[in-house]
Amino acid sequence: MNKLESLDKVKELWNDEALRLDEKIETISEIFYSIGLDVEGTGSYIGMTAIELGSFLRLSEYDEDVLRLLGTVNPPRTTWHMLSNASNEEAIYALKALMQKEYSDKRTASEFVYEKMQEVSGPSIEQKVGDLTEKELFALWEKSKSYPSILEKTRKFWDLWLVKGERDTYQQSKSMYW
Repeated sequence: MNKLESLDKVKELWNDEALRLDEKIETISEIFYSIGLDVEGTGSYIGMTAIELGSFLRLSEYDEDVLRLLGTVNPPRTTWHMLSNASNEEAIYALKALMQKEYSDKRTASEFVYEKMQEVSGPSIEQKVGDLTEKELFALWEKSKSYPSILEKTRKFWDLWLVKGERDTYQQSKSMYW
């Protein structure tokens, strides 16, 4: 099968309403990778964005159980990117919650999936750092001064931050907290 025939087959499979999502994922990804199609061209040809197609293809990396659940739930396209980056446990938990329609109209399906994934994995490092209070950040800065192993670059960042108009706030906070 040449590339043009492959593209036609992929488009035919994509538009086949009788196929479940898991069947589409398995067959389309098999054709895509065996022929060496490109994401942008194939996505454009079948009416998907490159991100959607890339996420769709990454879903093929899941175990059979997760793929079957994907076929049963048939999650919205907006969740594919989130699901394609999830662990098996996160994906199963989010898909089961989607199947039970636990989200309201106030949240999008992708927001709902992300929240469910976080219930399994816990907050990210960035979220944990974002939850630090001003007092804790100042304590970290003060402590970093006493450890020469802390990179000079990091200490310069904190010093620069204090120079940017935060020095007065810091002095006031220091007197309040320490």
